[in-house]
Amino acid sequence: MQKRKPHVFLNFAITKERELRIVTRMFRGKVNFLVHSENLAKQYSIESKVTFHGISPAVYINERYKRIHSRRVFGMFGTFRLDKGYDTLVNIIKTVREDAVLRNKVHFVVQCYSSLILDSATNSTLQELLNLENESPELVTLITYELSRREYESKLQNVDIVLLPYKIESYKLRGSSVMIESLMCGNPVVAPFYIGTTYRDWE
Repeated sequence: MQKRKPHVFLNFAITKERELRIVTRMFRGKVNFLVHSENLAKQYSIESKVTFHGISPAVYINERYKRIHSRRVFGMFGTFRLDKGYDTLVNIIKTVREDAVLRNKVHFVVQCYSSLILDSATNSTLQELLNLENESPELVTLITYELSRREYESKLQNVDIVLLPYKIESYKLRGSSVMIESLMCGNPVVAPFYIGTTYRDWE
């Protein structure tokens, strides 16, 4: 897999030095930490002894990802399960579709494959995604089959941002291979801060 230098945005407030140390320890020396202002970067750098950089996520993404297409591509990959937040993704896509500006600027590539028999709630979410693709093909592309390793790596490298709206009930004590592989590709990842990181894990 082709590697770019990973960057991690901390897009949430950290109010305690102990919490900051927990967050930075996982990727110390392996990634660049970015926050949304120079003042916050200076504060976090002093408190954690890790260098932070202050830059707007929008500015960073626009400078780093000069795509030939006009739309920013958001990707979501993995086994189709509700604990991965696919129902949340449906709501995100619907919100974007109703926005006259955003709907012309983004595209969602969503893998929704599962080898298991889906329960009624999961099947309902899948049907909503299929309807969205059918109604708005310029906005949504679904991948309804299992990707080979080569196909997966290729698609991961050809999105601008990876979405991981995972549920806290399932992922507070678990990590995400998709998150790690996305960071290895240098892709920005939008994900809850709690994925696989609890105080007990890092004390």
